[in-house]
Formats: sequence, structure tokens, C-alpha cells
Amino acid sequence: RWGKTMELKSAKIIVRDIGFGDSIYVNVVRENGENIAYLIDTGYLNKEKAYKNKLKVAGINKIDTLILTHKHSDHISAANFLIEHSMDYSLRNIFLSFKDTFFASDTNIKLSNKLSDVYNKTKILNVFDINDSRAVKKYMDDFQVLYPYKDMEPHGDINRDSIVLLLNVGKYGVLFTGDATAEEEVFILNKMKTRKICEVYVLKIAHHGSTKSTSEEFLNKMKYLKYAAVSSNINRRHNLPSVEFENRWRKFARDKDCTLYYTECDSSNIKQDIIFNISLERGCEVECKHQ
Repeated sequence: RWGKTMELKSAKIIVRDIGFGDSIYVNVVRENGENIAYLIDTGYLNKEKAYKNKLKVAGINKIDTLILTHKHSDHISAANFLIEHSMDYSLRNIFLSFKDTFFASDTNIKLSNKLSDVYNKTKILNVFDINDSRAVKKYMDDFQVLYPYKDMEPHGDINRDSIVLLLNVGKYGVLFTGDATAEEEVFILNKMKTRKICEVYVLKIAHHGSTKSTSEEFLNKMKYLKYAAVSSNINRRHNLPSVEFENRWRKFARDKDCTLYYTECDSSNIKQDIIFNISLERGCEVECKHQ
């Protein structure tokens, strides 16, 4: 979908510190005063009580729509918990990348069974494919869906199936990239109007700063980029963020007033949620909430 989205007054975006994995909370206020809350990926679930408490501490008590960018466990393993407790968070809608094949693994069959159980009990939980344009228009019209495109077949590389979204608050664009690779970045650059890609003010670094994402070509199109955030792990699991990515970033940001934030950083022993408060009145403000 490349059409016009809802006009927004403000957005609060929390790139959550969840160790190795992704989970981003997006709370928007529309021009009509309506408040909508999204969770893009859930991260890992180690202990239910601890996960629930982290949501509470972050002020996350409502999730209207859950978006699961792709089916890797570091992005979706806590979905079972949220689905089971959907009434507690007013969760009504779930969007998936390639819904028809999403549950084709042992782990995701458990998730599918949980969806069925909750639906049979409540009859209120809707599950949609991200390319269901009517559902997107109705339930997540604050975003432009940049990827995957309609009628596309899933890849063998699950990262390449990641949902990529753009959120605009006035002139401030926020790009959410999941674990997309450089191949998807090329597609987005080719299909996305130059004006829109230049409006990206905040970037969620794809795939924890892997060697195969956030290419030099892609970064160089970000003419107005001010902030970026990478969901990282203090132990650099799987060698992420990669040295190659960090070298590309330093080259890109060398002569620019542009800041990269880490949820966890081994060199400074930092663990933090990264919060972007964006409004038409105040612009974009960043807060780092240490864990």
C-alpha cells in the first residue's frame, strides 16, 4: 500500500530492550484525538511474570494490533503470552507476513493452536495477512506497508519475508525494517518515491545490524536521517551488530548530525529502552530509559 494514511498529531515509539530480539511499541494520537497502540514483534518470552512486568514498567497496558514481521523466534516467541492474555491488553488484531505459510513449523503450530483456542473462547481476535488491504485500511491505517508486496511468494530465507512499515507524523518519517536484507532495501528504494524515502527521520536498523542489511546505498538515500536504533544484545550474540555494519554506519554518519542508539552495548554495559516522542508541535525528542 502506497496510499495516504491517517493524519497523526503525535507518536510514542519504544524500541524495547529485550536482549537478543525485536519488539517495538508504537502509540499514535490521530488528528481526531483517537489513540491507537501497536506492538511490532514481541521478542523472546523467558518467564511470563518478568515479561508482563517489563510491559508494565514501559507503560504498555494496551495493544490494539500486534504485527509479527516474520516467523523467527526472537521476534515472535512471546506472541503466545499476548494471545492468551489478549483481553488484558485489549488485543483485537494480528497481522502476519505470509499468513498461509506462517504456521508451517513446530513452534508456530503451537502459536496457531493458541490463536484458535483464544478465538473460540472470545470470537474477537482477528488474524490477517499484511497484504489484506481492506484489513490494513481498517486496523492499521497509520502505516504504509512497503513490503512484502501483493502476490509475492515467500522466500527460503525467512528474513527476506519481513514486513517493512513507514509511519509519518507530519514531516517526520519512521521506518521499521524487521530483519529485511539488502535485497529488500533495493526493492523499497526502487518502488518508494524519492520524496518519501528522504522523509525518513528515524530508522530501526534491520536484523540487529547484520552484514546483509542496511547497505551503504540504502543509508545514502536517507538524506534527512537524524536518529537510528538497533536492537542489540550485550553479549553480541551471533556477532550482531556486525563490525561491517558499524563500519558502514561510521562512514555514513561521519559528516552528519546523526545518532545511533543501542538497546544494549557491551562497551559501556548499557541496557536501555530507546523512546522517540514525535509530535507536530515539538518535533522529535529522544529518551533513553536505562534498565
